[in-house]
Amino acid sequence: MRHRGEGMDWQPIETAPKDIGDILVFCSDTKEMMVAFWSKRCDGWQFAQDPYDGAHICTPQYWMPLPQPPEVKQ
Repeated sequence: MRHRGEGMDWQPIETAPKDIGDILVFCSDTKEMMVAFWSKRCDGWQFAQDPYDGAHICTPQYWMPLPQPPEVKQ
């Protein structure tokens, strides 16, 4: 399994893990990148910026892990 920040190449959405939380997806139909996660309730990809709680925004075709967050100096 890939971890955040590793293997930063686009992969077919069929290979996306459904148990790691947020991933970056690319929707070919709208030509947009979005953060998404697998929703068991919706039985599909749900988008972080989805104001309609599960409404169809686009159809993801590719995914990649999110990058590591930046180091925060305190």
